[in-house]
Amino acid sequence: MSKNSQKPTIVKYDFANPVIPISKKKIPALDFIHQLFITHLKSELPEQIATQVTFLKGEQQRVTRFRSWINDISQPVVISVIDSNVGGRMAMISDSVFNFEMMGSMLGSSDKKINEISSDKFQAPTKLEHTLFLKIHQNLIKPLTSSWRRAYPLQLKVLKIETNPKLLTLLEPSSVIIISTLKFKMHNGKDGHFSLLYPYQLLERPEVLAGLKQLSESL
Repeated sequence: MSKNSQKPTIVKYDFANPVIPISKKKIPALDFIHQLFITHLKSELPEQIATQVTFLKGEQQRVTRFRSWINDISQPVVISVIDSNVGGRMAMISDSVFNFEMMGSMLGSSDKKINEISSDKFQAPTKLEHTLFLKIHQNLIKPLTSSWRRAYPLQLKVLKIETNPKLLTLLEPSSVIIISTLKFKMHNGKDGHFSLLYPYQLLERPEVLAGLKQLSESL
């Protein structure tokens, strides 16, 4: 072998975290459903949160894997595991600003300093906070269910609340998901957001997929 010969490149393969290309695509019909959802929230949220809420343009729809999404979460969140009538589960995720503003409205005042909350300071919710978080997400499910009727009569029910993403066992780590994030600004100047997590396997159920395709064709 000549001195100028290059040594073969050795590529290490991580069997625990394989890099598998994602062939799934974004689903435009979801954008329409979520715009209907926002329309419902524009009229309902101000009454619940006692302040004007403005939703920002540019809904972010992202296709990723469940493991990657979990690892990317860096802020305190409240996650509701949601059951459906098609045999699959999804999730709704709300940030600390939204959660405590809503909770403060329910209690008459907020006992949390929202701006001081960070991932290293956020503690497990008290029993009262857990109950209120559950109520908040149950209230959000109602307009979401109504918005889905244009595509498919999806029936949704909150099963439980989780505040530690690492303990969420909703899906297999490699499962492909779609995350749709809705950002908003409140009249008091605070920004917030919440997201909807759809497992691709739920959206690919024949009856759901047919409804989404029909909705897309009618737009």
